Amino acid sequence: MFVECLPFWPFLPEFQTRDEWEAAKANSGPSIIEVSYDDYLRSPHWIMTRAEALERDGHRCRLCSSTEKLQVHHSTYENLWDEDPLDLITLCDHCHAHVPRATGR
Repeated sequence: MFVECLPFWPFLPEFQTRDEWEAAKANSGPSIIEVSYDDYLRSPHWIMTRAEALERDGHRCRLCSSTEKLQVHHSTYENLWDEDPLDLITLCDHCHAHVPRATGR
């Protein structure tokens, strides 16, 4: 399974800073690279986005208030690499297993 995403500078070693990546992207137009979903979940972007969602939700499952085995669930995969915070919800492992699958993947 692969997801399409705009290039994200930490994965492109030829760019030392995000500003260099942004300038190159502006000059070349959007390009698409493929990154496996597992690689995406290990990306600096997702690690930071996940941490922000956990913090926002008080490190608790939004359905049962558990603090154990927390996951951040995407309600849609249409905005990978540019998630709207409203597309993410913190869930425990048990509740995550019972919510509908996200769309767009």
